[in-house]
Amino acid sequence: MKKIYLLIVLASFIVLIYAFTTPMRDVNINTFKNKGNVTLVITGNNIDNISEIIIQRGTDASEALRQIKILSPSELQHLKTAPLTWVDKFPVSGTTNILYRAVVTYKEGYQKMFPATETRIDTIITN
Repeated sequence: MKKIYLLIVLASFIVLIYAFTTPMRDVNINTFKNKGNVTLVITGNNIDNISEIIIQRGTDASEALRQIKILSPSELQHLKTAPLTWVDKFPVSGTTNILYRAVVTYKEGYQKMFPATETRIDTIITN
């Protein structure tokens, strides 16, 4: 009986650790560099609560990132069912790491800035 109790306590502890270490983001951006372009794969949760998603780009986290894309209402609808792929055809120099960040405006009126995703110059796809 003590072994079962110990097993249940241990399993509960593992679930709690996972819950507190997994980021709860409403928008995730994965990036892939390919022949001078950067492809962004955007996924989302709770899209029904979101009124606008702005994608920003920059080269240094200590400086302001610039707005490069506002997702349209049709793109937000698409994001409810599948990831959205968008190509940044004019990224910064190929010798610089690039940061992409999502700024989300919710229907309740507040905004969230999610941490930037870095696209490193050594992650180039050569196919």
